[in-house]
Amino acid sequence: MMELDAKLLSGELTEPSADMEIFIAEDAESVPLGFLHIRLGSDHYNSERHAHISDIVVAPEGEGQGIARLLIERGEEWARSQGFRWVTLNVFSQNVHARAVYKRLGFGEDIIKCFKELN
Repeated sequence: MMELDAKLLSGELTEPSADMEIFIAEDAESVPLGFLHIRLGSDHYNSERHAHISDIVVAPEGEGQGIARLLIERGEEWARSQGFRWVTLNVFSQNVHARAVYKRLGFGEDIIKCFKELN
């Protein structure tokens, strides 16, 4: 998962923008344990700008150490410094573990995306 996300983010790293930030959590030996990619978002209905967590990934060896909490807190600090009033993220409905983490961190659920596979 982290390798795929690293490839997707390579453009963000080589051409950084003031509208986004990437935070990396490392252990004492500088081994990456996770990262958070946060960027400018805009509400579809009222056009209000906000922060959107595009990606958050914690390596298996970093799980259970509060890495996600630390990364999200750092992302929230960045969002406040940009003058944003709120932050959003997307999570798959089946990802019960992540949903529980986000709920503990104060996130509420808003939109339910419906889909239908066409044969």
